[in-house]
Amino acid sequence: MRVIERDKIWRWLLKIAVVPIFVCVTEAEEIICRVASSPPVIDGKLDDKCWKDSVKVTGFILDFADDIEMGQFQGNHKDLHGRVAPDDKQTVVYITYDSKNLYLGFECKELHPERLKANAQGRDDRVWLDDCVEIFLDIECSQKTYYQIIINSKGEIFDHFVKEVKKGKKKGTISLDANVRWDGDIEVETSINKEEWIAEVRISLESLNLKIEQGKSIGVNFTREQYTLEEEPKGLFTTFANISGHFQQPDKFGRLTFK
Repeated sequence: MRVIERDKIWRWLLKIAVVPIFVCVTEAEEIICRVASSPPVIDGKLDDKCWKDSVKVTGFILDFADDIEMGQFQGNHKDLHGRVAPDDKQTVVYITYDSKNLYLGFECKELHPERLKANAQGRDDRVWLDDCVEIFLDIECSQKTYYQIIINSKGEIFDHFVKEVKKGKKKGTISLDANVRWDGDIEVETSINKEEWIAEVRISLESLNLKIEQGKSIGVNFTREQYTLEEEPKGLFTTFANISGHFQQPDKFGRLTFK
């Protein structure tokens, strides 16, 4: 199993050579994803053989938009940003695929599973206000358009296709030109135990308009919102890609390459 983790010193990859047009060229970390030996059973357990053989992504970093006045992360948000989240608040993502689907497994470390916030009900409800994970997929490597999928601990889904990120009228705000009617062919099952909550996800390649070829890359990011910390009522936000502030920054996504 290949493990992608961050050290305190960030090592970003910048590809400057001439490459095929289907390879995503960004200043970001690359994830190598290999085909599944067999498809997983989507049951929220992550005990299938394909997960043991898949790429493992972790080392999520802290992402604060405002200063923190109390708790273990007290301080200036600019100083806090980029630090690797503690082990007991980390997220691990497993990724694999086959000819029809992209598969993802999330292990969300959690000290207080009894406090998990999961109020969203039904497709495209406000899942981002719950404890959740988010998936960002820039299929064309445009660094502008992408699919965003949000999943909470009960398996509720919000998904849409973002056409453009625009600066908001107020400083530091944004607005999205998005197709909120887009509903991907997505299957999710979740489970909760004493130390984490798990999400197992299947996403149809056809619904993403994604045709996988060996060596093909897409832009990708994984993020998480955690609301179980009493000292951080506004939530703890972590991200795989090195972004600061809002998550809608496709120009800073990582790169997922299929082998």
